[in-house]
Amino acid sequence: MGGSLYLLPQAAFPTGGLYFKNQTWVQETKGLHVIIHNNYITGFEKKIKRFRDFGLWFVDDYAVLEGYKLAEGYILRMSLYCGA
Repeated sequence: MGGSLYLLPQAAFPTGGLYFKNQTWVQETKGLHVIIHNNYITGFEKKIKRFRDFGLWFVDDYAVLEGYKLAEGYILRMSLYCGA
């Protein structure tokens, strides 16, 4: 079974290491971001805090999303999109 491999464009899908540590790059690529990967950090609460600190957390902490309650510390099964 063959397949193709494609790299996602970095401006649209930046890693946490790039997005959260290089604000010059963030400003230069503003409006191009689709999904911000929240990697290069460990811990569920730390990831949520970092998204909040950068204005990227748009979820009601007590909402039920796809059967998972954030307030109980379950893993959230959704992609968080960043608007321009």
